[in-house]
Amino acid sequence: MGNHCSKQLVEDMKMEWAPDPETALHRAYEIKGKDAHTVVIPNGISVIVEE
Repeated sequence: MGNHCSKQLVEDMKMEWAPDPETALHRAYEIKGKDAHTVVIPNGISVIVEE
C-alpha cells in the first residue's frame, strides 16, 4: 500500500496492492466480511506474528 513499494513488487510477494488505507480496508472487508477484525502492525517488517 502507498508509495513505499511498487504495485508490481507487492504483487510479486503474493499480496494485493491498494493505493491507500481506506481502499485496503474496504477490500479486506469484501474478502473477510463486515464482522472481520483488524490489526495495525507498525513497522511490520520487524514484527513476527504467532498464531
